[in-house]
Parts: sequence; structure tokens; C-alpha cells
Amino acid sequence: MMTIAEMKRINKEKGYYYFSPDTIRFMGAKIITAPNRFGIFVDSYDNFDRTKKLYKVCIFSEISGRVYDIEPAAIAETYEHFPTKADALRFREKLTAAFAEACKCYREKEVLTAIDDIQEEGLNSGIFTIRSGEKAIEINTNDFNRFICG
Repeated sequence: MMTIAEMKRINKEKGYYYFSPDTIRFMGAKIITAPNRFGIFVDSYDNFDRTKKLYKVCIFSEISGRVYDIEPAAIAETYEHFPTKADALRFREKLTAAFAEACKCYREKEVLTAIDDIQEEGLNSGIFTIRSGEKAIEINTNDFNRFICG
């Protein structure tokens, strides 16, 4: 498992500023959980008028150094991510369990343990393509019963 410090270091080394002090200060951001074995973590930030905290679930790619927001369509369409820490933590738990279940299959495990890119299908669809090199799988964060197809 990766530490928050390692995640910050890799992000900076790869030329990104997600965890830079200026970005953190500007967004009023705070990392809530360390990344788990899939790089999934929760962070918070201030809303646009700084009247409340919002929460988002992210996946950190150790390979690319990038941070990707990942959430179901109903949350993405609000443009405000999860309204409570409990909601974000619950989604992180479901996403982690779905990834762990998917890792029982060889191809899915190969992709989920070496993520180098994540792209959402359309705008706020909740459907994502996760890549590891030339291999890819699709995940549907809207329905964990029909979650992954290789």
C-alpha cells in the first residue's frame, strides 16, 4: 500500500500539481484517507463560495502520477461530488469491494493493479474505461451488480 507522502511525491515527479501547497490552499482541500491497494482515496475541498465542504472519491495512478475523480452519474451531474464524508467513504468501500471481486479474474486483476489511465465515457456518465498499457476494462459505477466487463 502507498502512503500519502509517496502519492504526493510521485504526482510531483510526474509533473502534476494536484497535491501542491498552492493547489491545496486554493481548493481548501484535505486528503481524508490514504490510498488503498487500488489507489482509491477520499479527499475534501471547499465549494465555490466556501460555505461547505464537499467530498470526492479519487483513484491515484502510481504509473502516470495522475489523480482521477470517479463517481456515479447521479453524483457527477451535481458538479459538487459527494455532499458528506460518509457518502464518499461508503462509495469508496463499494468501489474497493467491486475491484477486489473483479481481481479474481486474471485480465481484470492485470488492469486494476497497474492502472495508467482512466477515461469517462461521455460527460458525467459514471461509466469509465480503465487502462493498463494496451489492456482495458470498462466499469459502471452506477450499478455495482453490473460493474465490470473486460
